[in-house]
Amino acid sequence: MQGVLSRGGSCHGAGGWRGRSEIVATLIEAGADIRYLRNGYDILIDAVHGRDVFSDPRLLDLLRLLVARGARTDTVTGHEESVLRVLSRIGRFDAIRLLLQAGADESLLKWTSLMKTVALGTVAEVELKSKRRFAGGLRLLGAHRMVVGDSNWRS
Repeated sequence: MQGVLSRGGSCHGAGGWRGRSEIVATLIEAGADIRYLRNGYDILIDAVHGRDVFSDPRLLDLLRLLVARGARTDTVTGHEESVLRVLSRIGRFDAIRLLLQAGADESLLKWTSLMKTVALGTVAEVELKSKRRFAGGLRLLGAHRMVVGDSNWRS
């Protein structure tokens, strides 16, 4: 830990701690800077890169800790990445909900209303929205095929 603090005093690479919020909390208590910005990347973006966050049961605890300690939620890298976009790409909608509730900028997701409902809503809300959106209705026929009204769409 002393090595981390002596090399600039940040929590850069929080994801490298395997999402262990207790280690990150110790680093923060020891004076590590969680508001760093390194090559366009910040602590939240680093925390969701470089490890398997899709199946990490500790991810929400880590994000809660970082947000509570003042981590930025709206950083966008030079590659147009944000923590919200990374989490959306891998399907961690629980983490997206947490960050949105903490004040993250929803517009960074660039979701349509239907996409937001599918990701964060209930099945009943998705059915209602799809009925409104597609006059002929929407029937899911399988993983790669759906029918919208009378026209077929296949991948």
